[in-house]
Amino acid sequence: MKCWSQLIIDVDYSPSDPGINNWFCESTKYYKADLTAGKKLSYKDPGGLFGGITVKEVDDSKVVLSYGGEDYTLREGQSHRRLAEGGRDYTNFELNTYLVLDFVIENTPAFFRQFQTREQLLKLSDRDIQLFEASDDPCAKFVLGRWHRVLMPKEDSAQLAEKYTREAVDAGIADAYNMLSIMYANADTAEDRVDMEESARLRDEAIRLGSEAARKRYARNRIAGILLAPEEPAKVAEEIEQLLKEDDDINPEWYSILGYAYETLGKVKEAGAMYREGIEHGCLRAVSRVKFQIGKLLRMHFRFRLIQPEIGNAFIVIIRFAFFPHKRPFGFKPILRIEQQSIFARQFVSDQINPVFSVLCIHSPVRL
Repeated sequence: MKCWSQLIIDVDYSPSDPGINNWFCESTKYYKADLTAGKKLSYKDPGGLFGGITVKEVDDSKVVLSYGGEDYTLREGQSHRRLAEGGRDYTNFELNTYLVLDFVIENTPAFFRQFQTREQLLKLSDRDIQLFEASDDPCAKFVLGRWHRVLMPKEDSAQLAEKYTREAVDAGIADAYNMLSIMYANADTAEDRVDMEESARLRDEAIRLGSEAARKRYARNRIAGILLAPEEPAKVAEEIEQLLKEDDDINPEWYSILGYAYETLGKVKEAGAMYREGIEHGCLRAVSRVKFQIGKLLRMHFRFRLIQPEIGNAFIVIIRFAFFPHKRPFGFKPILRIEQQSIFARQFVSDQINPVFSVLCIHSPVRL
């Protein structure tokens, strides 16, 4: 999670001359430690339009400012508030306040969950990276290693990724063991070779130290029986089902993994339900599994549109329905034009289309 560290008061102004489109800013900075309830805040006001700001309340999660007889609360999720605006001498002025939010670096599962996906890493700002680079905390080293490995923002990112990851491993960071395990499995170390035995050893050590990322990765490997993991999807499904019963604050990615286990076992309806549960809880991997099923439909479309155009075209209709279910009465008309007397067509829909429908959480099968 992020916690605020600074309060910024900005007076932004721009000449109203249509030939000048630039905005200028006079900024005043206050650190959290300098703010107390009742303190009056001075700031640069080039237009002389705005009044005084008083701190009404301050704690680790928020700051409440009083201006013009009204209170304004700033916190994570609502870190910017405009207090006033006006004009003078053909110039427009705005009085803005916002909080500078910084990551709280800590060795907890909640902290590491913030850096699991590429999308999460892309959201890191230059300030966030500078914060991690300035920190000696091994958790920050892990984040830097992951940032370099996934995004490769610099020419030497491959070397930096291994350097930071090994520093975190030396400090005993569980998720760093898991990431180094992945690097050995993909020949991403300076040794430039695949070493599955070392990868498995590091993975097991990561799990022993409590890495949730390693547990999830090993569960996926056990479902498919890859990377020196036994193939046991049924056992994995039972373990995750028990985990869901015991943990009220579970990582939503477990829903996606359970869906994958069900899908492997042929339980397509149960898989679809778990993918939907994961999507509703914000799990991007669950979205990816659904996209995979959409890809299967597309491949079917391109495969059959030349052999039997009616069936090939039906896949596009199905994909449209997957995204726009409220248009079903209109969208399904082309499906009804499939050769209804064709045994092949009926069997193909039953064997190929309906299982994909179930994984896509669509519970009304196509019938010819």
